[in-house]
Amino acid sequence: MSADGCEVIQSDGDRTADGMAARWKLVRPEPATLRLEPSEPFWEVLEFTVQVERTVDSPGLGIMLEEYGSDDSGAGLTLVAGLVEGGNAAMASTALLPGDAIASACGANTEGLNYDGTIDALCSLPAAPAPAVLTVKRLRKVPVVTCTVMFPPDEGKPDKKVRFYEGRKVRQMLLMQGVEVGPQCNDDLQCCTSCGMLIRKGKALLEPMGSAERQMLAREPAWRLTCKSVIGPLAKDEEMTIRIRPDLENIMASRDEERAAARAARQQGW
Repeated sequence: MSADGCEVIQSDGDRTADGMAARWKLVRPEPATLRLEPSEPFWEVLEFTVQVERTVDSPGLGIMLEEYGSDDSGAGLTLVAGLVEGGNAAMASTALLPGDAIASACGANTEGLNYDGTIDALCSLPAAPAPAVLTVKRLRKVPVVTCTVMFPPDEGKPDKKVRFYEGRKVRQMLLMQGVEVGPQCNDDLQCCTSCGMLIRKGKALLEPMGSAERQMLAREPAWRLTCKSVIGPLAKDEEMTIRIRPDLENIMASRDEERAAARAARQQGW
């Protein structure tokens, strides 16, 4: 799909088709259906439309394609390897990147096809000057928070690195990665604050504290509860440092004093 002798735009930073190929997988949700999905949990698929303008004098797309595996049924992984410099695709308002997959072209399905099947579909596009409307799938790395978990000094445990993801509760992610954060709330649903944490770095990465959590931590406003804390929207990779099981002595002592005072008041009333 390129003109001989034309220089090819092959990468956007370190992104290459070779590097992205292993992160795609081809699945068959139904016998006659092919779908491209991420092969790793740290990637997600973005789907969008690219309109490539063409003229009668320049009807081509200017897209370099590369095949990364196929079978006898015609299924395969065909990805964008680069763009012809000055070609029609290179001048589109939405850029194609190495590793992108063309899922359809003017309504003709190309998702999960081998190189020959993809080329056949592209060659059946309406004649120029009609634009080529491509549906494109792109892998995007899911932003992650790399969190350093600090333990109480008397436990003698080294710091541990864990990963947090957008929209998930901190307690759930800690438990999934082998970090014990304390028991669940009491049977009467009274918060014991045993899953409290002290944020040393990255407090702004959490969703704002709700009224219930704020009330539970009235004695320790610098804390957050792992059972209530949720990682907020992420635009890029971030870092966080937390100390789990911070000193409960002050907060529990305050509550003991309140209970004792309440008991004394009731006894005086008797």
